[in-house]
Amino acid sequence: MRFFAIVPILLLTAALVLTFLGLFAGHRESFLQDYEVLNLNISQLGLKSVQTVSSAGTSEFGQAVNELPADVRTLVEQNANSALQALGLPQFYNAHVLTWCEGEYEPNAEAENAKKNFTHCSKEQAGYSFDPREEIQATLDDAGFSDVKVKDLGWWPQSLDDALDLVKPITRAAFILFVAECVVIFVCLFSAVVAFFASGRVSACCNIFFNLLAFLISAAISSLMTALVVVGKAAINEYGSDYGVHASGGHKFLALSWAATACLLVTALAWCIDCCIPRHKKQPVVEKYIE
Repeated sequence: MRFFAIVPILLLTAALVLTFLGLFAGHRESFLQDYEVLNLNISQLGLKSVQTVSSAGTSEFGQAVNELPADVRTLVEQNANSALQALGLPQFYNAHVLTWCEGEYEPNAEAENAKKNFTHCSKEQAGYSFDPREEIQATLDDAGFSDVKVKDLGWWPQSLDDALDLVKPITRAAFILFVAECVVIFVCLFSAVVAFFASGRVSACCNIFFNLLAFLISAAISSLMTALVVVGKAAINEYGSDYGVHASGGHKFLALSWAATACLLVTALAWCIDCCIPRHKKQPVVEKYIE
């Protein structure tokens, strides 16, 4: 038996668990919501537009705001948090690999150390494309403002849509790679179990190949998601800050992803070391016969 194989088996199991956690984070309101790919804070969304439209009062939306009591209208015009609540819009979105969630800040978005209260998560969907503008428009439609378009209000610039369009193909590619990584890790685990009972360099070489493949896939995922988080946040904040849209988060998700990559790298190196260790063959016993 090759007891050395226990170490790769443990590392592969850890990598598989970390991969599954990153893949299924956020699949319900209470599951690993802090491990989002991106958090989109829209608590300040369209504040200037609300003030402008309500002052004009020319559209159905403006008339509806003007019909509110004076104190409520003041809150709508001066406080973005109240404006979003009046329209039924969430204050933030959490984007994950398979789903997205929405909710509100407690006690409010401006409070220090405000907590996130998740109110809804979408159904899990492979390779989905999260479009916050469409979700905001759907909420407005449900609230009875179907004739009001987000673009017409000036709440959502085209440049912000262009920035989010860069995110969509990366999330689709990442999902495919996540599935491939899980499959290859399962193969690595099976190969490691076989190597536990078998000896020789052939089994070690097979494990080197499969583990290097798993490491390369995991490294590609981690690199893609790092680029998405860093570049995506920068682009969204650049084009969305003037419109009350702010992106954050992603650090804990990247920690999971890179931790899995590190486990696979160590496993591949371990098999390389095992393959290079010289093996002493047992000397055949020669019986001497005395005549």
